[in-house]
Amino acid sequence: MSAQHEAYNPERITFRPLAEAYLPILHRWLNTPHVSQWWEVDGKRNPDYAAVSLKFMPRIRGLEPVNCFLVLYDARPVAFIESCRMEDFPTEKAALGIPANAADVDTFIGETDFLHKGFGSVYIRKFLK
Repeated sequence: MSAQHEAYNPERITFRPLAEAYLPILHRWLNTPHVSQWWEVDGKRNPDYAAVSLKFMPRIRGLEPVNCFLVLYDARPVAFIESCRMEDFPTEKAALGIPANAADVDTFIGETDFLHKGFGSVYIRKFLK
């Protein structure tokens, strides 16, 4: 990719449900400086693999109402995105004064060669559709 923003083709973006096999990728991303400055796992930055597994396996198994996905571009995992209905988190919903039928989406780009090139807005737009 060039230093300029690449025109990312939304048709080349896919979403794959997070699975146990992808936890090493997620662990690596959560320990990169550009992600760890914003993301924590249970209050800790730069989590070890056990903490990542403990946090995300209940979601993978469907035991928590948070849907987690890897974002792939040309089948290459490059980002993470998760969503949930705020109705499933009444304490947080009430504390924040969130209106009915609201959803939460959290995301980050894991691969550094996709940073600052306009990729985020493309995959977020596709995810929301």
